[in-house]
Amino acid sequence: MENTYKIKKEEVIGKNILDMVPNLVKEGFDKWIKEVIKTGESFELENWEHETLRIGKRIINLKISPLHNEEGGVIGATIIFDDVTEKVKLQKKLEKAYQDFKELDKMRREFINVIAHELRTPLSVIKGYLSILELDKEKNLTEKQKKFLDIMDKNADILNKLISDILDLLKIDSGMVELRIDALNLEQIVKSIVKDFMPDLNKNKQTLDLEIPENLIIEGDEQKITQIFSNLISNAIKYTPDNGKICIKIEERENDIIVKISDSGIGIPESDLDKIFDRFYIVDTTLARESDRVGLGLSIVKGNVELHGGSITVKSKLREGSTFEFTLPKRVSRLN
Repeated sequence: MENTYKIKKEEVIGKNILDMVPNLVKEGFDKWIKEVIKTGESFELENWEHETLRIGKRIINLKISPLHNEEGGVIGATIIFDDVTEKVKLQKKLEKAYQDFKELDKMRREFINVIAHELRTPLSVIKGYLSILELDKEKNLTEKQKKFLDIMDKNADILNKLISDILDLLKIDSGMVELRIDALNLEQIVKSIVKDFMPDLNKNKQTLDLEIPENLIIEGDEQKITQIFSNLISNAIKYTPDNGKICIKIEERENDIIVKISDSGIGIPESDLDKIFDRFYIVDTTLARESDRVGLGLSIVKGNVELHGGSITVKSKLREGSTFEFTLPKRVSRLN
């Protein structure tokens, strides 16, 4: 009563509530009480908009219950006022905030789709014309023109990867990634990835040791799993000097696997280890042959690992090398 009507309890003790709050009579309150006393049945009303004289409209959850004597007869009524005005206001604010969030999320998703189309369409045209030039380059192009064509083709590929990386991160942040879960032979996948990197490894005279259980089967999105291994192996190659060593070790446990990808490369300063998975973070590249020019690769790795329900960490010592260690569950929830 004190909060809802701004009436002190000393003012109402022993008095008729209808005399203290005359507005209740206008709103039919006295009829509800009489009906409860007459029938012996409780009366409840939720979110009742009630006009008070002192502080205006309030929203009340009301319950009127019959009061019985020792013989079971109804001799009156007990009334419970639950002032839910602030709770209802907060609920409405939350509902509005949720609707605003849904609208923003819809706009963000539409923006990502537009960006994907607007960036990839002109790049596809460029790649198309480069492919046509590539067909005739041996007959109709000079050596200098061939060199320029190779440079354009290489940079078009770099731009294509950059666009893909940016879109991947935007989709991860927006919850737009839908994993296509299949049973995967991880041994075959990793060996295929390593085979693709053999030209780079041979060129740099680097050795790569692979230790993986035979026919290791896990559940996962093949494209995302491939992206995880490809980015980490690519990083190891870029940051490991000639004649260096890279090691991939995969251990199977009861419910998950542990993957360790180590290198004898330039390492990461201890002060930078907590930033290594941040967007746009780039390791000092003075000793690297070719680095992630934007700093998105490891962020994508972390995002893909976590999408599968795993986790990733890194240990490193400057000028001694780095070890990226991550876990992946052998079974992935279809809710992802």
